Amino acid sequence: MTASGKRLAATILVIVSVLSLVGFAMADGIAFPDPALEAVIREQLGVPVGDIQDSDLETLDVLDASGLGIVDITGLAHCVNLEVLNLSENAIADISELVGLQNLTMLDLSDNPLEEIAPLAELTALTSLSLAYGRFNPDDLDEVLTHLVNLESLDVSGDRLTGMGNLPSLSKIERLILADNRIGSISGLRNCSRLSYLNLYKNNITDISALADLGALLFVDLHGNVIADFSPVQHVATVYRDTDADHDHLLDTWEVTHFGNLSKDGKGDSDNDGLSDLREYQRNTNPKDADTDTDGMADGWEVANGLNPLADDALDDKDGDGLSNLQEYMSGTDPGMWTLLLSLLGPEDGAVLPDKYGPTFVWQCSGEVRFKVEFASKADFSKNLLTLPARKNKWLSRSSFTPTSSQWKTIRTKGCAYWRVRVKAQGSGEHLSEVRTFTIQRARPNRFPFWW
Repeated sequence: MTASGKRLAATILVIVSVLSLVGFAMADGIAFPDPALEAVIREQLGVPVGDIQDSDLETLDVLDASGLGIVDITGLAHCVNLEVLNLSENAIADISELVGLQNLTMLDLSDNPLEEIAPLAELTALTSLSLAYGRFNPDDLDEVLTHLVNLESLDVSGDRLTGMGNLPSLSKIERLILADNRIGSISGLRNCSRLSYLNLYKNNITDISALADLGALLFVDLHGNVIADFSPVQHVATVYRDTDADHDHLLDTWEVTHFGNLSKDGKGDSDNDGLSDLREYQRNTNPKDADTDTDGMADGWEVANGLNPLADDALDDKDGDGLSNLQEYMSGTDPGMWTLLLSLLGPEDGAVLPDKYGPTFVWQCSGEVRFKVEFASKADFSKNLLTLPARKNKWLSRSSFTPTSSQWKTIRTKGCAYWRVRVKAQGSGEHLSEVRTFTIQRARPNRFPFWW
């Protein structure tokens, strides 16, 4: 074979190899680990079987994959031409796969257990976004919104928002849904001049004066807020609002729901939990259940002590003293102040103790302490005080002390009849236990001579 022929053969071999590799790569296709996502994409593409190629996915511009139980969206990054994507009502936590979908204009991620929403900041073409009832940190929303300047519609219902954050910076926003949050002030909405639809259902709003100058506003839902003055929305065509016909600051719908009529005036405490009916209304607790969150602590006590009457925080330890909130409640102590519970376990009060040897004195504490045992002949420990240290330099939550024979003899000789425990806790001062009494049974003399 001539040199030119060899070169031609080599070239053909290289071309064949490259084509083989390309064919092999194409044969692999795009993998979708989640079967529900793969199924809906195949249906949309009309590819029931066989490999799905990049070229297939590039034809997708709209995808509705809502309510399918999807967990993993790996593979969606190849759908680079998607403009509308509905992933609502699934079980998606990780949305990092969406970062490359730069053509997305409408995205619905509502009702998903979203853990991290930072990837959304890359989707700057979005005009419509729904994140309702996610589990992400509400504070992360501010950072994302600084990048999504083209948003015209936003739904963040049920996302535990307490304020407006960067929402007022959305200069193009026309439709805003903030229902079922904890927002108190809406003053920032004064700048949303294009706003035509606003849902503020079930928040903590009392002042709506910020809406007075929003000339484009056509609809507003104010249900579930305690609002006395509705004049700022008199220019709005459709206003959903609650009424208070008996002027007791309790919305009629709330009164009827809980009591069946409008007979309450808000001043009473229907469930005797320490909160008036008005305060129950304001805090969204149940006025007919003293323990709305069923955590074993009365609503009024939780509110008075800075706890949450709508969350089970019984096992939390607000002040870090080793006692749970529930234990503080049961003991009548302050859950916001370091507390030490000190109890004597034995001997019991009024015990009759042997003459020749001392018993074991036992006590326990709610935290680790250093302790001393004190004996005295008077109840106020003003006479014949005898202090016996036990286990020096050890921090313990439960301990005992057994006097030596010589110590017990001293206790007996001094006529001691009272005992208590003095402890010093870490990070706290000294504490004294209750006082208990005891009697030493004297040995009876031998009635007969030794030689009998």
